[in-house]
Amino acid sequence: MARQLPSGKVPTAIQPAPPQTPSTHLAPPKRPRGLIANLMTVLLQPGWFFKTFPATAQWVIVAILLLVVAGVQAVRVPTDTETNAGLDSMPMPDMGMGMDSGAFNVMPPDAMLGGSSDMGGVPTDPTGGQTVDVRATTTTALRSAGHFVVAWLILAVLYLFARWLRGLGADFGRNLQVAVWASVPIGLMLLSRLIYYEAGGTPGEMGLTPILSAWDGYAEQTTFARDLMYHALSLMTLFWFWHIVLVYLGVRFALNGRAWAATLITLFWIVISITVPVVTGNASAPAAETSADEVVPMGDMLIDPMQLPESEFETMPELQITPEVTESGG
Repeated sequence: MARQLPSGKVPTAIQPAPPQTPSTHLAPPKRPRGLIANLMTVLLQPGWFFKTFPATAQWVIVAILLLVVAGVQAVRVPTDTETNAGLDSMPMPDMGMGMDSGAFNVMPPDAMLGGSSDMGGVPTDPTGGQTVDVRATTTTALRSAGHFVVAWLILAVLYLFARWLRGLGADFGRNLQVAVWASVPIGLMLLSRLIYYEAGGTPGEMGLTPILSAWDGYAEQTTFARDLMYHALSLMTLFWFWHIVLVYLGVRFALNGRAWAATLITLFWIVISITVPVVTGNASAPAAETSADEVVPMGDMLIDPMQLPESEFETMPELQITPEVTESGG
């Protein structure tokens, strides 16, 4: 006997899905990174930083901080030439009570001796009583900060080729932002150098320049060659190589440049960083020191008779003084 199916709808293999109502729940927006987080990311995760390049105005704050650090470091930290000048040129601190304590002249020296002193006048240098050249100090700070600005502009112009080679329009503002973020390691180097000096350290030679003292043929080179080699080796620091890596990653990811274009732009930047300061006269090698065995002509130096041995007095010509003859014959 045939089995009868129950009356009603016959189930099918494929059931249509029930209609779903659109959800009104929105995912919370991702919170952008703060300034400190961006600084840490650009230093520790530069690839991820430039892939998620922040479209904020934080780069302006970073630029101002870099300019301030560069100016203060140029004023406070002496150069290699000033450091190697010797202990005789270093001012000794005054340990007297009421004297200069390093920043302010609390009590004039004449007041301690019972005399009168004028409390007005031009501010003096705490190291030796010389007047402080505020204009020269300001010029030094502005000049050091200006080097950063010029470097950013040149690097931003080089970044234009990364977009042109892909057929994209120029975006100079974004290029300038990438250049500022790529120079964060240089600012970190200047800040660490400033902190080390203020803590009592002695600034030494930069980079790999000490190897030039072991090369006998260095003194035989031309002035331009010595300046070029000295400046190139002075750049060879961990922070500078760190900066070069950021320059490449900025072109590659933040500006969507091809790998070969990023490499070419980075090489051009290395050449410009080494040659332009030397050609413009902003970077030069220190003067060669006079060897102890080198004979200095006696005619070119002042002779103190009290420092000559007794045998030297016999060879010195005698001075003959003739009396003046007046017209009266007296």
